[in-house]
Amino acid sequence: MRNVWFDDAGRVAFVDEVSIYVRDPYEFSDEQYLGNWRPSHVAVVPARHMTTWLDYPVNSLFDKDGVLYTVTNKDFRDWRQQHGQGGDFMIYTDCLTVRLDSPIRVEL
Repeated sequence: MRNVWFDDAGRVAFVDEVSIYVRDPYEFSDEQYLGNWRPSHVAVVPARHMTTWLDYPVNSLFDKDGVLYTVTNKDFRDWRQQHGQGGDFMIYTDCLTVRLDSPIRVEL
């Protein structure tokens, strides 16, 4: 099984198999809601609209006296700056290789 082969002149490539993956950069650059946090756990508190969040503390369902505080990317960036820890990271899925029904022709 070949993934790619070339014509005799080496000016055209034919691809008959591709690999697909998804990556997600966690760069904490926008103002995304990261949940409501407490040292013992984190919870996602649903809001009326998916693009908004509750910007105030909520009572914990797991701890009668516990309060969960809203945390955003800005909060994480501020904490990271103050403590000199944490960082951005990248998540990748496994690759899924797919055999094409007919090759893709690529002019080089």
